Amino acid sequence: MAAGLDDFFGNGTSLDFNRLIGEMENRLIRHALRLAEGNKKEAAWLLCLKRTTLLEKMKKKSEIFTDL
Repeated sequence: MAAGLDDFFGNGTSLDFNRLIGEMENRLIRHALRLAEGNKKEAAWLLCLKRTTLLEKMKKKSEIFTDL
């Protein structure tokens, strides 16, 4: 299995597609925000998203992104 994905799959007995995609999305957003030094417009550009799309995703997951 690809490095870095092992923690997603755990013991390998069950794959919850929506949970895995959500976790990957969260990681990508956090990484882009780190690279952009918190600049949401730049982070959206890095992710090939519109700024408003990024903000909406962050709003839906506000409990995850409260520290930003």
